[in-house]
Amino acid sequence: MRDQSILVRNGHAVAFNGGGSAARRRLSGSIVGNSPSPVLTTEQRVIRAYMTLFVIPAGDGGSKIVSLARFGPYEVRLCEPPHDIAVETLPLWIELYAHDRRAVLDRYGCDELESAVSAADAFMSRARRLNEAAFGSNGNALTSVVPARKIQTDA
Repeated sequence: MRDQSILVRNGHAVAFNGGGSAARRRLSGSIVGNSPSPVLTTEQRVIRAYMTLFVIPAGDGGSKIVSLARFGPYEVRLCEPPHDIAVETLPLWIELYAHDRRAVLDRYGCDELESAVSAADAFMSRARRLNEAAFGSNGNALTSVVPARKIQTDA
């Protein structure tokens, strides 16, 4: 029987099936090394976030929250409500959160991977649009442009 493990590095959980130290070395170089793949699909993000929920402690009120993506002050995150509430509702929620307002802008409850991925995609697109509308396409706050002035030198 093979061992099953979850390895946590830099706040990300990665599961893999046994195979001894050779498998761990191979994984540390490709999946959980210092330079993970810069481009992840939404499905990969949701799966990683879901796995992370198993290893992080519950926050205030008993809920667990893992970020999927952030665009300026807008964050898309996977949330697990406290266990006593989760029994009466859907087990996972995708949220669009605005840090500048400290408020949830939208929330979608789900119990299947496919619906969680669809909701996360929609919220990430919305967060990107909101950020671009507020801060421009480069993601920085828009400021008024001041014309450059020639500096006088003693020459």
